Amino acid sequence: MSVVAEESGSPSAAVELPVLRLKRGEDRRLRAGHLWVFSNEVDNDATPLSGFAVGAMARDTWLRTPSGLITDPNYVTALYDRELHYLDEGIQALEDTLEKQGMAEDTMIVLLADHGESMTDHRIFYDHYGLYDCTVRVPLIVRWPGGKLRTGSRIAPFRQLSDVMPTLLEAAGIEAPEGLDGSSFLKQLTGEEEPSGYDRVIGLESTWQAKYYLRNNRYKFILARQPDLLGNPDRELYDLETDPLEIHNIAADEPKLAAEMETEIETWLADKLEATGQTEDPVRKEGAVAVAIWEQHRV
Repeated sequence: MSVVAEESGSPSAAVELPVLRLKRGEDRRLRAGHLWVFSNEVDNDATPLSGFAVGAMARDTWLRTPSGLITDPNYVTALYDRELHYLDEGIQALEDTLEKQGMAEDTMIVLLADHGESMTDHRIFYDHYGLYDCTVRVPLIVRWPGGKLRTGSRIAPFRQLSDVMPTLLEAAGIEAPEGLDGSSFLKQLTGEEEPSGYDRVIGLESTWQAKYYLRNNRYKFILARQPDLLGNPDRELYDLETDPLEIHNIAADEPKLAAEMETEIETWLADKLEATGQTEDPVRKEGAVAVAIWEQHRV
């Protein structure tokens, strides 16, 4: 089922969830619920303050309003917070409807995101690029009253979105296909197993930047394949235990550790290329694709 909550003229507009009104006894095992929230209630009457440099892409596009250029980051952040508040209302409407339909007990609700957001962090303005934790670390909240989940339980810090599908399949009593990248963590949610996950996470970006990153329990290393628009160094190393906001690049202070983590990325990449019959680094080949598109658009 697909659930659409759309605002129409008022922040408190009623949210209709007609597709949840199913006949009792109907087999719902394979049904998936999606809550899409669209909001048009941006307050364009507010007058943004000035005094803050913004990103070039945003400045050329959505930061322009009939009243002029938005230059106050707090104004934009407030709009973002307002959208989150509206999303909260939509989630509450979904839960209320499930209760009314007698479906709340056996319905699993999973709240997650495909990416985070940089709200001026690392000189990235209201966008989700860069391999810092504000963008690559995402929320995951699971509610399933009838699923005997351990209240307040937390999964291991290193899980990935590819683990969500196997978890949902196991919860539905469906065998996961072979060859999936992810693995189920359902038994960790129920307390049948202790939290476990990965020793490391390797990721990449080929949009506004062309980079890889390696993150373990304490450190994150970022390796660039080409210079980025912000003039960041090609190698960044952060001690997340003492510097969780990733502000102080210690690559020059810890050259041995930086070299070890770089080798770990290159070894992982070489293994993946060999396993897939490829020879060329995809990030180096593609580069920062969005930058190239933007530059064409500006011409």
